Amino acid sequence: AEYVWNFFLFNDPEIRPKPLSGLGRAAVFSPRLHGFVCWRDSWEPDATIIHFMCGDNVDHHGTRDAGKFMVYKRTPLAIKAGAYIGYMTKHHRYYKSVWSSNVVLFTGGAQLHGDQPYVDFDGTPSWKTWKAKRDRYKHPATGVLIKTEANEKFARALGDLSGSLRGGSKWTRELVFLGYKYLLVLDRCKPGADVNTRWTLHSINRPKMDDMTAIIDNGPGRLFCRTLLPKDAALSTVGGPGHECDYNGDNRVPRGKKTPRLSMRVGAWRLDVAPAKLGAETVYLHVLYPTDTGTKAMLGCSVEKKDGRLVVKVGGLTYPFTDERKR
Repeated sequence: AEYVWNFFLFNDPEIRPKPLSGLGRAAVFSPRLHGFVCWRDSWEPDATIIHFMCGDNVDHHGTRDAGKFMVYKRTPLAIKAGAYIGYMTKHHRYYKSVWSSNVVLFTGGAQLHGDQPYVDFDGTPSWKTWKAKRDRYKHPATGVLIKTEANEKFARALGDLSGSLRGGSKWTRELVFLGYKYLLVLDRCKPGADVNTRWTLHSINRPKMDDMTAIIDNGPGRLFCRTLLPKDAALSTVGGPGHECDYNGDNRVPRGKKTPRLSMRVGAWRLDVAPAKLGAETVYLHVLYPTDTGTKAMLGCSVEKKDGRLVVKVGGLTYPFTDERKR
């Protein structure tokens, strides 16, 4: 009842309703600033929904985790962990950080704990004033959405997240929603001096491990996550009692009365994927398959390097990633 006024304000009885399917399966919002990419396989109740954020941080109350993505099918599967609980408490700062997001973590050296630089112009009264302040800020945009496309076979987004890093580190992330069924995530990472990387994925429940595949269940939803590269990667899980909200070894769970409302999905687990040689230039390649618990096993998938491309095959579909040097 609190928001019933929305109905009277926005409902126009003279506009005839249309099927939601007419809205399409891919949309990009604020591509030159926020860089929000939204995909779905349908508008049915069991739709797979994917969100990718690849722009600059422009909001005092926003999170500082450019490059994150989330996956939903029936229930949250690959989540943004934590919640806005208690302004600038340790848990709130965990929630705002990369440590609660599905990103590549760059830590050590100039990166310290991995936190991304951010712009905070709280109270800026207008876009013109904000833009003038941002133009005087020397650090580049934390993320730049370079290209997006969507057709009948796939949707794709490529972003440069190097502005979210310090000390000369570089990071590009490319997502492909292949066949609007499988999510391919390619990360090309070049860490600076004394900086290590790891690929992370957050979930509400503990991932089950099967060699190079993580299986995440939440209610009727299931997510398979297969690591294709690096081939010698080490997979591990972090979470559970005492580690639910891990921020580089500090468990930042909500304290006292600052506990999450029932509608919030705080999460408790994280999958870490690390290269065998820490600090090395690394290509991470993952295939994510959102489905339901009736699907018992991950479909076969593979990658091979051919003519300067990384060619991924999964479920009878093929996608060739162009070599970064030829872009």
